[in-house]
Amino acid sequence: MLLALRINVLSKGYSGISLECLQQLVDAFNASCLSWVPEQGTVGASGDLAPLAHLALGLIGEGKMWSPETGWGDAQYVLESHKLKPIQLKPKEGLCLLNGTQLITSIGAEAVQRATVLSQQADVVAALTLEVLKGTTRAFESDIQKIRPHWGQSLVAKRLRALLHSDTFPSEIAESHRFCHRVQDAYTLRCCPQVHGIVHDTIDFVRGIITTEMNSATDNPGYSVSRCWDKDRVMAPDIDAATDLLKQSRVWDIVKPHMDHYFTVQEEETRMPSPTTSEISVASSSKKRKVDNHDY
Repeated sequence: MLLALRINVLSKGYSGISLECLQQLVDAFNASCLSWVPEQGTVGASGDLAPLAHLALGLIGEGKMWSPETGWGDAQYVLESHKLKPIQLKPKEGLCLLNGTQLITSIGAEAVQRATVLSQQADVVAALTLEVLKGTTRAFESDIQKIRPHWGQSLVAKRLRALLHSDTFPSEIAESHRFCHRVQDAYTLRCCPQVHGIVHDTIDFVRGIITTEMNSATDNPGYSVSRCWDKDRVMAPDIDAATDLLKQSRVWDIVKPHMDHYFTVQEEETRMPSPTTSEISVASSSKKRKVDNHDY
């Protein structure tokens, strides 16, 4: 993804890279010739200079490279094995390959994708929990969601209704306890749309920021047909803040209350009875006395 995002940024036409150099990047990507890039060693929100330098190193025929056909090897050998030539850098092109935020953006994109899958799985687990515990979908009805129409909350409620009891797939368990004595389900079950919904809202918000960054020109300096400008486009505090927000939403924790229901052993209540329920014996209370006129 790192190389793909870099190609996308350079193809915007604001970096001053030659078409020949850009085509060589595309050819390397299509051949799956990938430079060795260390897992750690970037300044992140202030630009991915070190990782992008390692990416460029392989493309100019130095350092290590990998492809499905050759495995790991010297970059020169891997490129030649695919009938590719190392890039011969022209003025500004070295900087074109180094300036950007593509590593932090690619990691953020993967985090969003994983969080999306986890949140969807959490909705399924919530539905299974409701089914096992003989919960009801009354709290998820569409008219209830309309009076508090948060997008994520409405999405989760709709998904739970579809999973638990729909016209196409009616739930036998739901039908079996339609007239049970329970007043309402546990709080953790009734509030699934609210708890899960804000996670979906957060993921959607972060996805928008990541998508914008993936399709933005992040080079410095930048060029247009009429002028050159010097701006710090390589900083990514927005990506940094967005991924922190994704982390704080604790996607992996929203399923825990449902799992607790599976492992909780219900025991009978053993507390002492209330004193007000005990019988009080008063000797005088059992005696009858004669009532005469003096008692009034």
